[in-house]
Amino acid sequence: MTDNKQTLNDLNLPTMSLIEKFCNTPEEVKIFFAEMLSVYENNPTPENLQLIAEKIKSRESREEKQAWLKEQTKNIDSQTKAATLEKYIKQKNPVPKGMPTSGELLTFLDYIPRQAKDEFMEAQAAGRILSHLENGNPDLKKTLVALDEQGKPKEAKDFLNKPFATEIQRMEQIADFLSAYKSTQTQIHINQRHEESLANLAGVEFTSPEVDIEKALEECKKMALQTLALSAQKLETSYPEASQKLSDLVASYGEYDKSPVKYAIISKTANNAIQNSIDFYGKEIKYADMPPVETEKSFSKDEATVAKETIKKRTSQIQQNHTNLQAMSAGRE
Repeated sequence: MTDNKQTLNDLNLPTMSLIEKFCNTPEEVKIFFAEMLSVYENNPTPENLQLIAEKIKSRESREEKQAWLKEQTKNIDSQTKAATLEKYIKQKNPVPKGMPTSGELLTFLDYIPRQAKDEFMEAQAAGRILSHLENGNPDLKKTLVALDEQGKPKEAKDFLNKPFATEIQRMEQIADFLSAYKSTQTQIHINQRHEESLANLAGVEFTSPEVDIEKALEECKKMALQTLALSAQKLETSYPEASQKLSDLVASYGEYDKSPVKYAIISKTANNAIQNSIDFYGKEIKYADMPPVETEKSFSKDEATVAKETIKKRTSQIQQNHTNLQAMSAGRE
């Protein structure tokens, strides 16, 4: 695997694992990690795990957390500590679900400034866009629709509605959907042309939105590369090695377009594509003289509503993000 491919793979990791890949973990964090887990292994109960996790994720200072941990470990026997080192450090077993990872400790102990973490998350979203463009999601519907505990359709990635979600993070979901549309558009077009032929034979007008998927994906790619380049620039002083990795990844794509992203193209394409997806995705042609029939892959009525609302909302949010950033930039000048 080339270095740039590895960088792209690392950008697709969960945030804390990603940070651990791009930032060196200080020795004292490794020690804290091992001692924290020994506190759990000394009393491996859900209640103790929750206590540890809440303490580490609290707003207390690093010094306060270190003092708390020192108090917790002073009566733990050496055998438990040795077994913990063997299990989690040498054998690298995953920590119990809900327990902070070593990568998370970098943030929770304030070794990674919030601004730097936010920049890594921007790069993460940009890297994921590039991955979507290279490997379209095989299940178009899942890019937008999930199921709640009762099995009812709900919006996928609804955390993107939170105020802290950024322009590139929201664009990542749109790019995921558009890439999935591209990977399935051949079958969509077959169903579309079939229904058009039946409508023409019946003398009925047939209309469907036009989707120029390549132009929209080019704009997504442009935004991803511009974001990565900017993140590399912002991280250059504090994390030069990480900055260089991001810069090298951008350079591997050759000369890229630095002109402003054409949000209108992405928005129009996404809204047209979801309509075509609802109308034609997942359907099967069973009889030459009949319209394609719906299958389990098709959008149900409720799923279609969720999908259309998600695209409409996300594209609006992205445009609002962009407008707000422009206003902030103008205010600083």
